[in-house]
Amino acid sequence: MIVQKILEYVKEHELIVIEDHIIVGVSGGADSICLLFMLKELQSSLPFQLSVVHVEHGIRGEDSEADAAFVEKICRENQLSFSQYSYDILKLAKQEGISVEAAGRKARYESFFKECKKRGGTKVAVAHHENDQAETIIWNMVRGTGAKGFGGMEPYKEMEYPIIRPLLCISRKEVEVYLKQKQYSYREDETNGELIYTRNKIRHKVLPYMEQELNANAVRHITSLAQHILEMNKFIERIALQRYKDMVVEKDNKVIISLSKFLEEEHIIQTHIVRQAIGYCSKSLKDIESIHIEQIISLSCLQVGKEVHLPERILGKREYESICLEQSQKNAKEIIEEKASVRVTVPETVEFLDYKFVFAKIAKENKKNLQKKYTISLDYDKMRFSLELRTREAGDYITIYSQGKKKKLKAFFIDEKIARERRNKIPLLCVGQEVIWIVGHRINEKYKVTDETKTILEIQVYEKTQVK
Repeated sequence: MIVQKILEYVKEHELIVIEDHIIVGVSGGADSICLLFMLKELQSSLPFQLSVVHVEHGIRGEDSEADAAFVEKICRENQLSFSQYSYDILKLAKQEGISVEAAGRKARYESFFKECKKRGGTKVAVAHHENDQAETIIWNMVRGTGAKGFGGMEPYKEMEYPIIRPLLCISRKEVEVYLKQKQYSYREDETNGELIYTRNKIRHKVLPYMEQELNANAVRHITSLAQHILEMNKFIERIALQRYKDMVVEKDNKVIISLSKFLEEEHIIQTHIVRQAIGYCSKSLKDIESIHIEQIISLSCLQVGKEVHLPERILGKREYESICLEQSQKNAKEIIEEKASVRVTVPETVEFLDYKFVFAKIAKENKKNLQKKYTISLDYDKMRFSLELRTREAGDYITIYSQGKKKKLKAFFIDEKIARERRNKIPLLCVGQEVIWIVGHRINEKYKVTDETKTILEIQVYEKTQVK
């Protein structure tokens, strides 16, 4: 029986104890309606209070309002307290420079925590199930979160108020079976089928393919693997925390890591120490990927004064005998736009202006399809000095003739009829005043791949709107 399965899971992970006051997020969809009525059934075995929060995103107009009315009606019929929070998520996403998905998630959790404070809630229950867990793990793998991301979502997570996920032990199919058996109605959100969202692509394309073509139990196997990785991560974290306490000073939202001790540790321990340090400064690791961890670690090999700017407004800086992390007043994009330049090492992933650049070295014999507009290849052997991504400066020039004749960048823009207001917004890959690549336009003739090329610098460029 599904209810018994969830009860055992709740007890195993101590998700709910007697006299808890659970604030449950209910959108009106199948998953959250299942969670609400499951929790109501659990009250007979584990006496606790239950209150409902509905977050209205302001995206779907009348349908969104109908969702809220539907949830309120259920609460009224079941003598449950109901609170609604309304937002203009599209506006919030634009203001904060984040995706609509991220803005919606932020609004939901802020609402849950406000309700906890208002009603004396002790925990927040959300409706993630096995399929959501599998989606999360695949997405984390694709976007490069490292081993931490392979552990997926935890059944119990400490935040401003603890987050519990009682449905992580059941699949979407089991959710549907429960609702059908109990004859509970729910609302359908048509945006869940729109493939413009990354999670929907995984939900409707990737996971069905894996279950139909590879293994019918793919979702269960993925979530089982996540549980094993989560246990391994916790073991490593315990060791890393001991090392962290021995080499790190925390003060006023600033972290100072002793380099002499840090460099003695294995790389896996270093990654956990850096992650812990970032978490202390920002209180969030949501947008922190493995590449960001590696950027902080790389400071240990760079000269004093070198800086790294990460999401969540984190600034990492190499000092004489330490690496210092703190939360900056400005985010990485604002800092880059102010400076209009960022140094590049290879390999590296760099965000600059409205683009994400991925730099990689490749042996020529392993390279095919050498030129595409937003994946370019250059002769890495000819690059004798450090690379820089920046906007234009006085004196910039580019070689556009095979015989080596140079042309001023300003003249190039005029000849190509590039509007004056656009010129300061075009990223340039440069060595000093020499422009190697006018992104989206022209490659310097000197750096094109030839028969003599041995090592290729491949650069992939994505518009940030394509990277969810």
